[in-house]
Amino acid sequence: MASELAAATLVVRTLAPILNDAYVGAKKAIKSRMEGWKAGEDLNKIESYYERLSRVKTIWSRDKALPIEDFYYPSRFESKTARKNVLGLNDLPDGCLVVEGVVGQGKSIFMRYLALSILLDSELNKIPLFVELKNVSEKHTLTMLLYRTLNQIGVDADEAVFDYLVCTGKIVILLDGFDEISNNYSGETIGEIYALQIKYPALKIVVSSRPRNDIQKIAAFTIIKLDRLRKKDHDKFLTKLGVGVVRRAELVAAIQESPEDIQSAISTPLMMSIVVLVYESVHRIPPYLSDFFSVLFHVVFTQHDSVKESFRRKHNTGLSEGRLQHLFEAFCFVVMQKAYGRTLSSKRFDECFEQALKYTSDCKCSSDHFRADIVGVACLMLEEGVGDTTFLHKGILDYFAAAFATRFTDVLAERFYLRACTAYRTWKVSLQFLSKIDTHRHLKYYYLISVSADLSKLAAALESGKDRDLISYVDSLFHEITFIKTDEMSQVEYRSLDNSEVVEEVSDLCRDVLMRNDFSRWTVNHFLTLLDDHPGLHFAVKDSELRFGLNTAMLLYGVDGVRSALKGFQRDLEIRVESAKVLLLDFEQRQDTIEMSFEL
Repeated sequence: MASELAAATLVVRTLAPILNDAYVGAKKAIKSRMEGWKAGEDLNKIESYYERLSRVKTIWSRDKALPIEDFYYPSRFESKTARKNVLGLNDLPDGCLVVEGVVGQGKSIFMRYLALSILLDSELNKIPLFVELKNVSEKHTLTMLLYRTLNQIGVDADEAVFDYLVCTGKIVILLDGFDEISNNYSGETIGEIYALQIKYPALKIVVSSRPRNDIQKIAAFTIIKLDRLRKKDHDKFLTKLGVGVVRRAELVAAIQESPEDIQSAISTPLMMSIVVLVYESVHRIPPYLSDFFSVLFHVVFTQHDSVKESFRRKHNTGLSEGRLQHLFEAFCFVVMQKAYGRTLSSKRFDECFEQALKYTSDCKCSSDHFRADIVGVACLMLEEGVGDTTFLHKGILDYFAAAFATRFTDVLAERFYLRACTAYRTWKVSLQFLSKIDTHRHLKYYYLISVSADLSKLAAALESGKDRDLISYVDSLFHEITFIKTDEMSQVEYRSLDNSEVVEEVSDLCRDVLMRNDFSRWTVNHFLTLLDDHPGLHFAVKDSELRFGLNTAMLLYGVDGVRSALKGFQRDLEIRVESAKVLLLDFEQRQDTIEMSFEL
């Protein structure tokens, strides 16, 4: 705590002259909106901003938020030639950046750490505006959230103030979680980010995102990938978590002796943290990710407290651990059914809870008591903002929704799999869990029905050999798709209905094939010259921006590249389907060998 207070004091001391310089250099109209920065006045807001950034709850700090400095293990970026630890802004490449990482890889913690390092660096003379993009909504655009962040540090922000601060080089923009923006607002937010980059070429913008999002397609942004944790990191990472010497040795040995697929999965800070919790409980590392989450529920409700003598956390619901887990599974299933995502408003939380009660028996309790157990006792969810509750990790929502589906009768399971196959984007991770924990029915009702049917449609489009049939097939994958080209940027805007696994994979493949050609390198004038040679193609030009649809893209670049890629995908899919048939047959043959004789 002492070091945290010292850091906050250092931030105030570091920023005071920067803020005062910004105030002194401003014109009168802007000065009136920056009075809190005059001669270092009202710096308690800066201190509060630092404290909000510096403390977070984690899966292993159940009862309170911890300072990031207590557990942060330096993030590392991989490139074609080297891997580099990042301790501050100067360790990053120049220009605008996308920090790319998978689930649990520590993107948000890194972005917070980066903001804190900027605040503490007296030589940078920069103010980081940290924005969580999950808060983008109809009422709160990215621009409004940037202004709100300035308000939090003592500025009555508007366009003129923002423009002044950016042009004086005072601002660095850190945008966390592009993948957490609602689909309804991602296009608008991309536009705002692009507009900022064009208007302020010298402005440093760093955005974090999972792979394969539209932000990665803006040509002016360089993608830097978070490196995975490797064997050499395990002991150091566990040391940072405060694990003792003896237990560290046990854990490192257990990881090295675990199955190869689990070793590859234990490559993110979140997974390593879960390993610590699970190992404390069962003294082994389960062989599947689904087993991690299954054991985790027991760990957070029972085993974690059992190591503390004379202490047992009270269950507010009065339910046994088994009943509470059943209710939590049903709750997660309802959240997935309604596609509400990782963060729930108070109204949505209560709505999902009431429906979950109807899905279970002997689980009577109030929504408030259920929330208190899931948030306060288990920390499987966290309270955020005013009334919002967020799952600690998206995988928890996906796994326990899948666990609830394993309780279905065969009739209900068949109905579930048939519906889930048409909403693959929503149920993708849950279906992956079900392939492990409900293998037989996943093969029988999902894979060999849904995937086989989509394989037949793909095969028909390819076997025809006619360009128009292939273009028609690809066009049917998208509700709407537009290719956009300026001299500085190439991207694709698209809307597609939630669909099946194969349709998702095929549509991704088609977009990638079309974007891998010379599309990103050609100028608009070059495009227009090519289009003049194809009078049947449709396009629109406005303000040096060229827009055209899928048919034009396919015909302009040639259908052969798409056809070749899809044939390769078809062969891969046929192998997967045949493998599924073999697995199902093997399972059913083994079932037939089970004798039901009980003679003594």
